[in-house]
Amino acid sequence: MKRHVQEPGVRKWSGNDLLELQGEGLTIADGFFSQYGNCVICGCQVKANSIAAGLVSIGGMVLPLQAVETVEVFPVYLVKGEEHVQREYADDVVRDIAVKYFAKVVQAKPEDGDYIEIPETGASTFFDKINAVWLTNILKQLGDLEKADKTLSEAIELLKQADTEAGKRITALEKKMPSYLDHIPTVNDDGYDIGVEVWTVDEYGNKTFWKCHDNTKGKAVWKRTGEGSGGGGSHSGAVYLTGQTNFTKASIIIKDCLLYTSDAADEL
Repeated sequence: MKRHVQEPGVRKWSGNDLLELQGEGLTIADGFFSQYGNCVICGCQVKANSIAAGLVSIGGMVLPLQAVETVEVFPVYLVKGEEHVQREYADDVVRDIAVKYFAKVVQAKPEDGDYIEIPETGASTFFDKINAVWLTNILKQLGDLEKADKTLSEAIELLKQADTEAGKRITALEKKMPSYLDHIPTVNDDGYDIGVEVWTVDEYGNKTFWKCHDNTKGKAVWKRTGEGSGGGGSHSGAVYLTGQTNFTKASIIIKDCLLYTSDAADEL
């Protein structure tokens, strides 16, 4: 913004200097209120059939409104009016020295241009618009937060589901892998899927593999791996392992050979 200064001495002022001084303040006021559109800044209350004096912003310009004593029919409309003030210049020619801008009341709704409608209940004010904008922004922020929270919740739920599904798959695989049983399987060991193998260790440290052929409740059928109809199983007969043997649930390593479980052998 341009700020005039006066140093010690006599300064020659021109008409442009005065216009600049006037324009700086008006630019601030007009620019500030114009961002809220046409609105009543203050005053302009409707009482009975009259409108109080006030300030309005119309078409990006702050305008005063003189009190209107009598209004025949509502609504009425405020539009921008102007009055030219003239005076004789030094060259003896009469020209404008000022333009008075103001708001005036018209009965007919303007077909174009800027205006403010004043109903019988009064027009909304600048502060009403500020509150509306503030509330709109708050609602938008709340909506954004809700969306973000929903997205985060959905992501967490997806992770939980993925973890659950992974756990189910791991459990299913574990059920199909050979596991240790502390006793020779009996008819009561019916909690295993058909085809699942277990191993037992006798008092001498010998390991024997058993395969489930039937898991009927209380009537489970177990046979040494390799026994039974069809000669099924991953090994050609009962398997006895002695000594310390290192094996996992997925495979059994005997010296340099890889001994597969029955399910893995069938897939091969």
